[in-house]
Amino acid sequence: MENNLGKKLNECIANIQKINAPNLKAMKKLDMAREKLQETDKEFENVRKKARKTKQAFERVKAERYKRFMDCFQLVSDRIDGIYKSLAQNHYQPAPFFVLDEIDAALDNTNISKVASYIVEKINSLQTIVISLKEEFYSHANALIGICPNIDQGVLVSQVLTLDLTEYYEHKRRCEFIISIRCSRILPRLLLV
Repeated sequence: MENNLGKKLNECIANIQKINAPNLKAMKKLDMAREKLQETDKEFENVRKKARKTKQAFERVKAERYKRFMDCFQLVSDRIDGIYKSLAQNHYQPAPFFVLDEIDAALDNTNISKVASYIVEKINSLQTIVISLKEEFYSHANALIGICPNIDQGVLVSQVLTLDLTEYYEHKRRCEFIISIRCSRILPRLLLV
């Protein structure tokens, strides 16, 4: 019996030692998990800081873009406001006529056509003299007036040539749209031929 009791005692002691004995591999795994967690936390903080800096930079760019847009918008708005006031004043107290000197010089054909169409559209209320060298513009005219030098008498004198274009149109326009063209010396010969 003592033997049985000794055996049981040894078994119980062995069981207790198994229960109390630490699992060294588990501790290593726990330490590795803690290190990985700390590394991940550091990476997360670094990424969070970068994201915060990027968002601040984006907000600065956004604010600068908005400021520049509003500055430009305000400038354009002020200029347009002045134009509308001028047009409204002209509507109330119209000028007898307008003289526009080469307003088409910096325009392409599409925009020249738009300006000419606007003048033709408003011709019932506006009398307009336009000085132009571009065919796209003066092709909308009712009359052409050319001014060129005349050296026949030994003295340089300006000569004025006029051409009524309404007789060449199929449908005569009701408005009067005159464009004055500065002529070269060749133009009088072309017009007289």
